[in-house]
Amino acid sequence: LDRGVEITTVGVSLEYNEQFMAAIAETSNGRHYFVENDAGLARVFERHGAHDGRRRGFVDVFNRQGSVANAMGVVGSSGICLYVFGIDEFHYWQHTRNFVKRYDLLMGLAKSLVFGGVLSLICCHRGFHCKPGAEGVGKAATEGFVLSFVAIMFLDFVLAMLTTTLANLIWPAVGAKVA
Repeated sequence: LDRGVEITTVGVSLEYNEQFMAAIAETSNGRHYFVENDAGLARVFERHGAHDGRRRGFVDVFNRQGSVANAMGVVGSSGICLYVFGIDEFHYWQHTRNFVKRYDLLMGLAKSLVFGGVLSLICCHRGFHCKPGAEGVGKAATEGFVLSFVAIMFLDFVLAMLTTTLANLIWPAVGAKVA
């Protein structure tokens, strides 16, 4: 709260502590909403998202994370190739320059955006549909983690196959025959 973070609270149905939820929102200069059922949540998110730059912030955060992941990939691969396997530095960087293209870096950023969105949706879904109490929240958190992990592994495979196929159609290899 002392870092300028606004917390928005949403009470769903009549079975929530309105005073507590409103106090959290008020303490952080956030907003408090009430909806009668799950259907009203979409309106709250649309209304709330239209008044601030959080959607742009969402994209910025995931693109920064993708950039950090790309940088760590370069640092990690160069460290392993140069210091563990003893590959000559000149040849490593020459081959890296020849084989890693701008397309590869952009796909890393795009995949981080997709993974972040899917992870957020899965965990929000599990959180909204959890049973009350510590046990229900703990179970929902575990389910959210496991489902997110499996979804990211599956999506990584699908996106890799899709983007590789599209790249080969758009930019065929020199001398390759296009069917």
